Amino acid sequence: MTSRVEKVAYSVAREIVAHVVEDQLPPGAVLESETEMMERYEVSRGSLREALRILETLGFVQLKPGPRGGPVVLNPDVRQFSKIATLYYQRIDATYRELLEVRLTLEAASAALAAARRTPEDAEKLRAHLEASRDATLADDRAFQVVGQGFHVMVAQMAGNRVLGFMVNSCTDVVASRTAHYLYPPDSRLAVAEIHERIGNAIISGDVKAAEATMREHMEDYLSEAMAQYGGVMAEIVRW
Repeated sequence: MTSRVEKVAYSVAREIVAHVVEDQLPPGAVLESETEMMERYEVSRGSLREALRILETLGFVQLKPGPRGGPVVLNPDVRQFSKIATLYYQRIDATYRELLEVRLTLEAASAALAAARRTPEDAEKLRAHLEASRDATLADDRAFQVVGQGFHVMVAQMAGNRVLGFMVNSCTDVVASRTAHYLYPPDSRLAVAEIHERIGNAIISGDVKAAEATMREHMEDYLSEAMAQYGGVMAEIVRW
């Protein structure tokens, strides 16, 4: 590939992204035909195909073959983002412990923003989640994971910052992929449920300082548990 084709391909890729975002095309939408796209962006077939390959590699579109195929818009996927991020984490020798330290900071910030920005609807959803959590069977690994991680996802959403939420979920995803979805042992799960309750109540009441401090306390404990159970893994360099 010549440098000119590469330069044009990236330029076209950016234009395609802008088109998808501006027209609010949903996941599953099929883009225009190759001929139409060549006319729209005023580029050669080679440059267009290279642009689409770039976007496919980045998880933005999927190229489906056949007469009814074409570039299909994909849903923004945390796992795809995480795969790309791990390449750079490995390049800078970042460890899994460092990722958890980042998550600690981001989750505390999420809780503070959630408390400051909560809406009545958000508060009601969080109350319902906490109530459902009280009835969950904590000894069941799957139930505990759904309830526990669901709480963190909800707090990140309530923070009202899409970038922050994406980063929190990405850090979680990368570490979980190496630790086989690390879970607290059964005898520690009641304490987790209780601190979730404290964090949730602080967010619902709008107590920013308490929400941030309690979430930080929770994540520091999480890091300690991860170090105790996966000390060797935490010291490893993240692998792509």
